Formats: sequence, C-alpha cells, structure tokens
Amino acid sequence: MSDEQPLPFLDSDCSEEPQPTTRTGQSQQSTAASSSASPSLLEDTPMKSSSNGGENGYRNVSEEEDAVEAELGDSIFEQETMAERIFAGKVASDSDIDAFLEECDQYDYQTKRWSVPNTKKEADLYDPLMSVIESILDHFGYTNDDKRTIHNTHRKKIPHEVVGEGKRLSTSPDFLVTGTGKNFPREEAKEDKPLAYAHCVSPIEIKTEANRSFKSDLWQIGVYARQCFVSQRNRFYVLCPIITQSHLQLFIFHRSGVHHSLRINFHEEACAFVRIILGVCSIDDELVGFDTRIYYDSQGQRFMRTVNKKNKPVKYPLAEFEALFMRRTIKGRGTCCWSVKKRDKSLLVKDSWRHPSRPSEIGYLKQLVNLEGVVQLVAYEQEEMKISDFPVFEWMSEDDRKAFRKQDRAFTRITIKWSGRGLSKFETGLEILTALRDAIAGHRNMLNSGILHRDVSINNIVIGKRRHKSRVGKRGVLIDLDMAIFVKRLKSLIGQDFRTGTRAFQSANVLYSYGTGTFSRPHSHLDDLESFFHVLCWICFKYVRPGQKLPNIPQILSFWDHEDHRIAYMAKKTFFSDPLTDRKTGVVSDFFGAPFRKLLENLHAFFRPYACELLAAPPPLTTILSTSEEDYKTVLAMFDEAIAQVAGLSTSPGLPIPSPAAPVTPRRHAPPPPPPPPPQAGPSRVSHTSKNSSSSRKRGSAEVDHVVDPADSPKLKRQRNSYKPKTPSSLSQSIGPSQEDDNEDDE
Repeated sequence: MSDEQPLPFLDSDCSEEPQPTTRTGQSQQSTAASSSASPSLLEDTPMKSSSNGGENGYRNVSEEEDAVEAELGDSIFEQETMAERIFAGKVASDSDIDAFLEECDQYDYQTKRWSVPNTKKEADLYDPLMSVIESILDHFGYTNDDKRTIHNTHRKKIPHEVVGEGKRLSTSPDFLVTGTGKNFPREEAKEDKPLAYAHCVSPIEIKTEANRSFKSDLWQIGVYARQCFVSQRNRFYVLCPIITQSHLQLFIFHRSGVHHSLRINFHEEACAFVRIILGVCSIDDELVGFDTRIYYDSQGQRFMRTVNKKNKPVKYPLAEFEALFMRRTIKGRGTCCWSVKKRDKSLLVKDSWRHPSRPSEIGYLKQLVNLEGVVQLVAYEQEEMKISDFPVFEWMSEDDRKAFRKQDRAFTRITIKWSGRGLSKFETGLEILTALRDAIAGHRNMLNSGILHRDVSINNIVIGKRRHKSRVGKRGVLIDLDMAIFVKRLKSLIGQDFRTGTRAFQSANVLYSYGTGTFSRPHSHLDDLESFFHVLCWICFKYVRPGQKLPNIPQILSFWDHEDHRIAYMAKKTFFSDPLTDRKTGVVSDFFGAPFRKLLENLHAFFRPYACELLAAPPPLTTILSTSEEDYKTVLAMFDEAIAQVAGLSTSPGLPIPSPAAPVTPRRHAPPPPPPPPPQAGPSRVSHTSKNSSSSRKRGSAEVDHVVDPADSPKLKRQRNSYKPKTPSSLSQSIGPSQEDDNEDDE
C-alpha cells in the first residue's frame, strides 16, 4: 500500500446507531450482581477496576482487599441449588457418605450433630473442625501418599509473590488444603516446611455466627483465591468454603467473578456437607480447578499439551519454569503467556478469556498474516471451552445455564511466533528505538487492514529476533490483540466509552473517558500512538541501563499506574501541562543519551495539544482518522532520526548530534461549541488500611490536581511548521506484507 493511498474503510457507511448497554441482576445477601448486557458490547470494554495492581503490587493486604472488592463488587452471583447438587457424581455417592456418617465418631447420627461446639470464640472451632475434616479425608483415602493434607494455618503467614520491587505480603487462611502430584511443584508441602499458595488446593476460612460478615469475609477469601491464581498460573477456578459452628457456604472464584451457594446447616445436611468437603479437597486436580494440560513430570520439568498448526496434539517443554507474563487478577481476561521450546525455536503460548459474543483474537490474527511488525499466528485450539463447561458447574439446570450465559467467558489458547524477549529485556538503546519504531509501523499496518489495537503497553511490544536486527520492519513486533476491534465497528459505537489499555500507558483521552461519557473522543490511532510514547517514557525515566531500574517510580511517572482513573488522568494532565524541556529530560540516564532526550521532547510536543484539548467537543472518528497517514509519518520520522543518531554514535563516538527540527503537532480541526463541563469526580471509597501501614491506601487527586488547564495556552495556539527530519524516513520499507518468509516449519 502506498503512502498516499487512503485507508480502505474510511468511505464505508457508519450510520449504524449505537446499541444500548444495560445491566440488570441481583444477588441475595444485599450484594449487587452484574447480569445482562447487550451481547455485542458486554466485553468491548474491560471492567472499571481490577486487582492487577501497580508495577510493585500493593503496599499492604488491606489495599489488596480493597482492589478485590472493587473488581468483584458487581460480579457476585448466588446459586440457590448449588449446595444440594454440586459434586454429585464427582465424589463419593450419597449412600457411601451416609454409611460413613453412621460409623463416624465425630457425628451423632441420631441427633444429627457434629462434634463442633456452639461457641462465640473462633479459636474454639479450629481443632474440632480440623478433626471433622481430617476424618472425612482419611476415610475416603484422600490423605494416602500425602495426596491431600489439611493444615491449620490461622497463625502461619503464607507468603504472597513479590511484585517488582514491592513488599513481601502474607496472609493466613484458617485452613489450607495442600496437594502433591503433577499440578504442584515437586517439593512436597510438609508441616516442617514453609507452606506456599503454589501448593494450595483450596483455602478454608472459619468464622463464628457472631463475627461473620458476608461482604468483608468475601473480600478476605478473595485475596486467598487471587494468590492461588497468581502463584499457580494454570488455575481455572478456586474453591473456598466459609464454615461456622453450624453453617457452610461455598464460593467459586473464576474469570467472570464469583458464584456462591446458600448457607446450609451442616449438622442437619451432613451428607451435603461431606460431599462439598470431598469436592473442595478432591484428588481430581481438574475438579478443584486446575488446567491439567500444564503439568510437572517426575523430574520436575514442566510441560504443556496443546495443538500444532495442523490441529494435532503436541507437547511442549516450558522454556520458563513459570509463566512469562500474567495478569494478577481474578476477574477478566486472565491473560497468561508461556514461553515454550520447539527444537531450537521459541514460541509463545497465550491463554486468555473473553465473553463468547466478543470476536476471538484468532479472527484478527488471521487477517494479519505476513504483515510486518505484527504478531504472527502459528496454531490455535479449535474447541472452545467456557466457564459454564467446568466440571464444578455440571450440576446446573437448563435455566441455570441460560442465566449463566450473561456471565460466561470462553477460553482461548493460541501459539504465536516469539523472539524470546519483551521490550523490557532490551540490551542496547538502539534495540529500544528500532523495536518501538517497527511496532508503530506494524500498528499502522493493522490500521490499514481495518483493525485498531487499543492496548499498547511495554508488555505488548516484542524485540525482533537477533538475526533481524538490521532489517527494517522486523526489529519489533506488536502482540496481544485481545482488545482489538474492527474500525468499522468502532465507528458504529461512537458514544460508548472505550476504557481499554494498561493503566500506566493509557492516553489522557482514554483516562478522561471514564468520567465524561460521550464528551470524550472515540479511541483512535492517536490514543495508541500516545501509548507508544508513554512506553518510551516509562523506559527512559524508569531504567538506568539494561536490567537495572530505579528502586522507586520517579516523580515524573508518579500515579501513571494508579488504580483510580481520576488520579491517573491528573498525572497525565500534569505531564502534558508544560513543554518537556531539558530540565525534565535531564534526569534521563546517560545510557540513553541526547538522541533519546530529544525524541522525548519531540513526541511530547506532538501529543501535548491532543492531550490538552479534551474539553473540546469530540470530532467524529472519521475526522480523526483522516490525518492518520500524516500522524504516522510524523511519529515514525522522529524515531528514524533518533535511530540514525544513535546508530551514528555507536559507530563514530565523536559524531556530533544534530539538533532536530522544531516538532509539530497533529493537524487539529476547528473546535465546535464547548460541551457541558465534565462531571465532578465522586468521593473515593474509604480504605481500611492495615494498622501496620505507615501510609494511607490512596492519595487524593488534589495532590496532583495543581496544574492550570493549559488548553488555552497561547503557545498551543501558535501555528507550527511541519516536522522535517534530518535523516530520510524508512517508512516506505515497512508498509505491506513481509517479502521474505522466516522459513520456520512449525510442527
């Protein structure tokens, strides 16, 4: 496609009316539940809040609980018949359970009462309930060969995984059921060894009738469930019962939220109680929520079973012991990437979840075959599994399944080509620039094919293979199309907010859209280009050199990844309030040098007016896209000039660095009449920060809301000249499909 050729979808009809989005539903226990939405829109936009956390995780467990609450708050679903039906046919039969109850020393079959005291002290329940559960597991053979072991852990700190440079947090489930076998690390969990969530089958929480609280207890066990997802990676769902002196309630955490049973009196319904305990502690790893296609062999090597490009079964050894990347959440896409080896080649297997009505990433990848700068598909699993297909939900009636469709998600596993290094694994400054430059060109190729990425982040940009380090178009690759959308459809959805992307790299416009509805600009190529710029900023201001980051996030990046969108927006607004001068870029490490500093200044000047004009009424998407060719050329020219300067410095240390021409901004359109002012942000939810924390959970937006809105700055209204790079652009070399195949014959 030539540089002058218009985008093929600009002339298509976009008069289709936006489809309304509705949410209904209910849950008992005074807990709101998200239910229905227009199927075509339900998952276009990710949830408002997630528990993924920032680069360094959470400062304390209270913050983590708050994040779990925000993530699951509208996705709690009650199932009235769960307790009486679940695990039927999956564990011991009711007749076998009844026979056990007749001879069990802990159960009085005549009075229908377990040997559990009716007490107001939680500590008085630990030993009796432990004895009851142990007797059940022993009788049915679950403890043979240490397949399952239950531990009293109410006074033991089970460590969480450390995130980045964050703190080592820990929690203490009252009981922890651990396991051994193919889905657990080879080192067995024993009483005299530290316990870990990596060995957890199911956590169990103990409360009294007097101190139980549905909501606060749910957030508490939600943290345990989240740690199981984070530590084990191949977990589809996590089971967690809450038991008092008289009642049991079962919770199932999965990628759509959490389902729970009604509370049952386990004295009177002893058979259901034993059946649920056997299910929660089952020696069938699939029944307790593991993806058994990812497993350890007897030597401790981890493998994955999937399919090759001919849809034939294949087994790959995992190149990394753990997942290369994963989202640290319960609800949502649950993206998890595994680096695998096929002979001497590296591949990436990606797992993710989506609403069944949303197009699969596979459909986009099939349309991008041989496009440079874009991830290439190798294989995918054709059989689609849904949450409603889990064995733990087989008991559901047809009516239950119809209701479940509103919350269901479908699992996708794809295999893609992989160079083996994400952008954060850069070894030279030139690698950063060339990878970003070719990924931007790949983004342009995607848009020319009618697809907008919408989730540009440091994790979604891959450095090209070393043998391609000098081949323009193959030095960087854009991956992860989970949030991609066909632009024709995007134009038909004007007025919907598109809160997509990874928080730290979201554009100011996307962050602004959280609170302004139709008065924000539709997500366009400019938002994604701005995200590329934020990725460059993150590297330049956060890293000192390859593999070495600053211990703390520098002030200029403060709050970019804050979970509160208002604070994150104000941080970006502050960043764009004034020109990015030498005084600010001077803090960039000398490893990057003057070419990087000038590139940052040029890109900042390019995006600044766009980020500062958010109070203007939004133009139509077609108007924004009409300048896309010009915008890509300008941004790529800036990168090409920086690349030429860095390459020149690497070969000629004494080479002087030319001063770049004055940067320009995207062509803007005459602003329409001003819209109503954006709504005022509501108060943040009050935190219940841990007593051990020396600082509060959130900083108020007032801490960063000190910048006068620069939209009316005379400098921004000044007419600028076109950006004229001092080195020729290699843009034309990156357009269209690759002319040379990698000749990789994948299995």
